[in-house]
This record gives sequence, C-alpha cells and structure tokens, in this order.
Amino acid sequence: MNLRSSNLVVGALLFTSIALAGCVNGGASGSKNSSVSQAGDLQFEQRTYRYTCDNNQVIEARYVTTQKGNEDGPVLLVLHYKDQLFGLAPAVSASGSRYIGHAGLTTGSGLEWWGKGSDAWLSRFTGDNAQETERLQTCRLDKS
Repeated sequence: MNLRSSNLVVGALLFTSIALAGCVNGGASGSKNSSVSQAGDLQFEQRTYRYTCDNNQVIEARYVTTQKGNEDGPVLLVLHYKDQLFGLAPAVSASGSRYIGHAGLTTGSGLEWWGKGSDAWLSRFTGDNAQETERLQTCRLDKS
C-alpha cells in the first residue's frame, strides 16, 4: 500500500468514527464543543465550532486529532454543510489554517476551508487544482 492510499484509509476510518461519534453526541449546540473517544489504544479528540455564513447558512466544523501514547496523529476536518458531511485534510497555507478535500459538492469538484481567527471561507475548486478556487461562503465564528 502506498502513502496516498494509506492516508486515504486512515482518513476514511477517522471520518467514519467521528461522523458516528457526532451522531451519538448530537453535535455542537454552541460555538465550541469538545469530546474525546477511544478505539482500542487510539484516542480521538474532536473540537466542534459553529459558523454563521452568507445568507445565514450554518456550517459546523469538527477538527479531529488522534493520539497514540504521547504522539500526535493526523488532523482531519469534518464539515457539516448543506446537510452533508465532508472530510478535508490539512493543506499548506501562508497564514491561518487551510484544509482541502477532493470529494466536493459534485464529483468533479473539491472543497477548501480556510480559517483565520474568527473568520473562515468555504471555496470550491475543480479537478486537482486547489490553487484556483471559487468562494462559496464567507463565515464568522458564532460567539454563543
């Protein structure tokens, strides 16, 4: 198994585990919510933030980390947008935190989530080129 398919398997397992945990826990009701769950000796930590975006669209962002012993594991972002869940992986950014996922709103597009401070932006890209994006939503972290 190569590195890319190994990362996809880990991401799929994390996404499934966290999505199920979110269903059991009921998701976040405020601007931030944390939970910890465990599968064997692998521990998952999830921090959930709620954003209000353009046209009062709500996006829930679940930042997931894993820990095995004292080693930090991969980070995954699960976005709840338009009644769907999207898994995004960390991407290079000059400022703030940026995540991309190649499974977007359509089969030919991907999603990019870029956050800095209390602001975040959701964009779409086509093909493999996450450098050319079209902004879908401008968001602000809920303070409640």
